[in-house]
Amino acid sequence: MLTPAQLRDRLHELGISCELRTLTDWREKGLLPPLRSVGAGRGRGVRRYWSDVVLEQVMAAEWFIRDTGRADDALIGLWFSGFSVDHVAAQQAWVQAIERIQHQREKQASRFSGTYVGLAGSWLRKMRRKGLLDPLPQGPSQGSVTLMGELFQFTQEWLRDEVERDDEAYRDLVADVLVRLTGADGVSVHLWVDEIWAAIEPVSVFSITAYTGFVRSLSVQEMRVAQESLIQVVHMLQQTFQLFGVVDDRLRLVMTLRLMRDFFGPLVARTVILCHRNAPELPIRETISAIHTFVLSVQSIDINKKEDGALLVSERVRTEWKETKQKLTALWWSALA
Repeated sequence: MLTPAQLRDRLHELGISCELRTLTDWREKGLLPPLRSVGAGRGRGVRRYWSDVVLEQVMAAEWFIRDTGRADDALIGLWFSGFSVDHVAAQQAWVQAIERIQHQREKQASRFSGTYVGLAGSWLRKMRRKGLLDPLPQGPSQGSVTLMGELFQFTQEWLRDEVERDDEAYRDLVADVLVRLTGADGVSVHLWVDEIWAAIEPVSVFSITAYTGFVRSLSVQEMRVAQESLIQVVHMLQQTFQLFGVVDDRLRLVMTLRLMRDFFGPLVARTVILCHRNAPELPIRETISAIHTFVLSVQSIDINKKEDGALLVSERVRTEWKETKQKLTALWWSALA
């Protein structure tokens, strides 16, 4: 248990200046969960406290506020990152953030020749310069890293550029990434992607003009369903960063927050909800859960770095990944049959 004063003191120990009035303000704005109350004993009144897990949430709230200066951006950032905030309040904050973020991205992208692709490439370069993506796998696995970077860049374009984007080219890139990651037959994967695309009709929600209406239409149950998967993605990112040598807890948290707010959060939430609405037979949540289980099973002792920079994983991990891929392939074949 942490009283507000104890939480303030713990934050100060971590180098975060946050006074009691700030914690009260953030709680009233929904950035922190309500305080719990417990009797302190006969004649000693009531003690108000948070559970220990609030420490990470207040660290996240502090980073979001410092990064954006806006409580609504912090609220939706916390929701995307799996923290305990009111779903309705998060939905309202999500709506408020959409047009403002799109305007900011348009302004940023206009400075690059490749617009949104160029902007995403700039983000990746900055992360590498800051050491946030090091050490990168080299050698045989470098192709997968390059392909994932390309997917990240073109996803930004597809999400935001309604004039220039090429839906067919984007579908092909998604399929190529899945083939590289799973080792499945290329023709089958391309057919799967086309079928799934037709089933969930992502253009009707992922285009910026439809985005606001989609978010306004969400039910609390849909928000809950989406956040279950978001929490699993958060765990996977944190585990991956740790495996790649990011041992500082605070740095690992900040890296995760940025990726969840700017990329994985909106993407995963919309995809999960679209499948939940339009094609509930598609095992998207089961897929995220299975990959989550696999990633969390990998430990540092399972990964060794060779002299040429390539990463060598243990036989156990290779076997578990092969079994996971086989199970998921069977699951998707059954759903699409």
